Amino acid sequence: MRIVHLSTSDTNGGAARAAYRLHTGLTRLGQSSRMFVLRKSGYDANVSGFVPADGFIARARRKLR
Repeated sequence: MRIVHLSTSDTNGGAARAAYRLHTGLTRLGQSSRMFVLRKSGYDANVSGFVPADGFIARARRKLR
């Protein structure tokens, strides 16, 4: 099973810490668990931080939305 956790942060805040604990617990049990966060502050390789696309077209799309 492949599991993805979505959160605002990986270690800042109570809900973020709880999601990170679930993620690490599932990883220890042998599951394929990853986290996708808005603000990454830890060093876990299975946690990916959001990086907005750069460039004129990407900025224009964000402004139009």
